[in-house]
Amino acid sequence: MAQEFDVVILGGGPGGYAAALYGAAAGLSIGMIEEARVGGTCLHRGCIPAKELLQTAEVVRTVAGASPSSTCRCRSSASSRSSTG
Repeated sequence: MAQEFDVVILGGGPGGYAAALYGAAAGLSIGMIEEARVGGTCLHRGCIPAKELLQTAEVVRTVAGASPSSTCRCRSSASSRSSTG
């Protein structure tokens, strides 16, 4: 079954995805050819997962280096009002 499109985009990475959005917003019918998953290498295996992993490692190092005395012991305003009154 053949289909006709105004624009056919090769690759669903960041550029292809953006081109599809712009074309669709302009009222064009869009066809996209993608080998795997829309989003491309950057989204699924590249820079975005790597940045998330680096951020998580930084949080783990920060928490591991915190002393028990640096934790905040806060009371809610409701509990402090009931104890005074």
